[in-house]
Amino acid sequence: MRPLSLSPLPYLESVVRIECVSAMRSSFLPRYRCVFLGLVLSSVLVLPARAEDLALQSLDVVSSADGVHRTGDVLTEATTGFSSSIHSDRIQQSQLSIGSLIDQEAGAQVRESGGFGGYSEISLRGAGSDQVMVFLDGMLLNDGSGGGVDLSLVDPAQTARIDVYRGSTPLQLGKASLGGAVNILTHLDEAHSRYRVAATAGDFGTYKVSALAQGARDDLDGLISISAAGSANDFELTNNNGTQHNPDDDRVEARENAATAQQSALLKAGRQFSERRRLDGTALFFNKAQEIPTWNNSPNAEATFDTQSWQVRGRWISDDHLNGTLDTATEWYYTHRTETYDDRNNEVGLAEQHDRYVTRTHGISQTLQWQAGASEAGLRLELREERYHRNDKLGHDPDDRSRRQNALANLDVSQRFLQGRLRLTPSARLHWRKSRYRLDDADGTSRDEDFHADPQLGLKYRPTAQLTLKSNVGRYRREPGFFELFGDRGLVLGNPELVAEHGINADVGAEWQSHLEIAGLRALRLQTSAWYNTIDDMIVRTFDARGVGRSSNVASARLRGWELALRATFVHDLVLNLRYTTQDPENRSPNAAFKGKVLPGRDQRALYASLEAPLLGWTLLYDVHMRSGRYYDTANLLPNDDPQIHSLRLTRQSPSGFGISLALNNLTDETVEDFNGYPKPGRAWFITLSYEH
Repeated sequence: MRPLSLSPLPYLESVVRIECVSAMRSSFLPRYRCVFLGLVLSSVLVLPARAEDLALQSLDVVSSADGVHRTGDVLTEATTGFSSSIHSDRIQQSQLSIGSLIDQEAGAQVRESGGFGGYSEISLRGAGSDQVMVFLDGMLLNDGSGGGVDLSLVDPAQTARIDVYRGSTPLQLGKASLGGAVNILTHLDEAHSRYRVAATAGDFGTYKVSALAQGARDDLDGLISISAAGSANDFELTNNNGTQHNPDDDRVEARENAATAQQSALLKAGRQFSERRRLDGTALFFNKAQEIPTWNNSPNAEATFDTQSWQVRGRWISDDHLNGTLDTATEWYYTHRTETYDDRNNEVGLAEQHDRYVTRTHGISQTLQWQAGASEAGLRLELREERYHRNDKLGHDPDDRSRRQNALANLDVSQRFLQGRLRLTPSARLHWRKSRYRLDDADGTSRDEDFHADPQLGLKYRPTAQLTLKSNVGRYRREPGFFELFGDRGLVLGNPELVAEHGINADVGAEWQSHLEIAGLRALRLQTSAWYNTIDDMIVRTFDARGVGRSSNVASARLRGWELALRATFVHDLVLNLRYTTQDPENRSPNAAFKGKVLPGRDQRALYASLEAPLLGWTLLYDVHMRSGRYYDTANLLPNDDPQIHSLRLTRQSPSGFGISLALNNLTDETVEDFNGYPKPGRAWFITLSYEH
């Protein structure tokens, strides 16, 4: 790999310098691509030759997780897409899962397997989990191994805010895809001191303890957060003994071999060298040991799936170059994830397995933000390499070693007209990729290389202070991940015949918000949008009647729908939230058995409603979540149930810092199976005690 280093320049304290020291076959980029990227970066740095003649206006920077503005954060006012945010007060009340919170957002759907700690994946606007990019503090969690991002590996105790971008993805987040993106923001190491401790207990032997502390001295600041959680997950279920149409042999029993235990730690440290220069470092560790139940709920099952991951990253911020018109952020990162699947007794999958999967990812990125007058521009360059190694510990199959190298360049230009009320933002994402992987034992190692450019155009118009109109159109492409191609884990198989999916994403909508004094109504916020996406060779994972999953290309698919999010605040602190989604995720395959069918696993309709009200010094929250129109399989022969989940929560936060939260989930004790054969818990209670100072 060609080395990357930082080099000081007279007019810029730090930029990325790409050194092309060899043209060996193992190099990350061919020589001409290194030169090209270097020239692009250099040309942008010197672009405003007479910057002193340009008037500078303040950048509209959205605050990051805890209210701190830093270069590289998403510029919300400069984006034209549709988004929503989940803030820390909601996250702290839901200490066990961020997936359940994202599932409440318009256009979003989260599918989960089993109880606490089970696999959790997200869909946005009908796009699958692989078609939704998930970021942690702006760093991409999706990797070449594929399979989507498991949200259960993200600890809510370390999360300060969750931003959901439906459709269009901001440039600062790098890679984009068909569905959109989710950016999970951890707590920042701010200048003030605070600490927080919390403990949760509940049904099915569920527990969690967490602690967070942060402080600062002079120009140094730091934060540490640790947590431990687990659950027996021994909730009741109905075992039909494999005879779906014969209820006589059904029996109610506790879930077997489904326990989970996990630990996590987050460490952040930073130094503020000056008002314009800052260095940040982050280290994150996560460990989970998980038992895997069988389809027939065997009490003798012993299958397990363990995950251990850690990441380190650093970021150097250097602002106010070229007469204050240019801000820069340079970031480098390394992640390592080890997964061990043990089913040596052949209880869960299609054969005995004991496999170890190792995924390593490292890279460096440079973000530049320039603004002068009514013009803004952004450039993000990234070099990224992903390595995937599968080791069969039983020795049945040879090791599978795959590698994917990426070079990405994202550029957008934003121009404001009509005194800033109209914003036009054309952008382009350039992606070069080189992969090396094994097709099968006979063919040995295979290589492929690809380059594509995806344009995007966004428009935002604000005719009044209350009303904003938005529209976006863009082209996207995604290559299959290594696990989608060659995966063999339990009941999920790979498909080496997969090809890249590509399509067009378009949406249009409006946002309206105002403070009112009408019939007890104090404030109202409304966001609505419609989308129309066409996808060729869409990659979809389907599960047959046995529960065996396999990814395949759908010749063509069309995703269209409409979403609505409403928040109304009334007198006496009453708050009503309403989020509705209706969509038509249609399979347009020429195969008569699949043509016109609903893509598997997708909702056709979803409604979330909640009412929050004060009650004798407490806050009462009631919510209901309804969804319908799902199928497990491509042919739509296996319909899913249409659940209606009702829940209650009571919270109280005292001025002294003590807090208590009581939750009763799934009041009607409904059985929900997002994945065929893997039910989620029924009615359950939880209590959380906390103290913050």
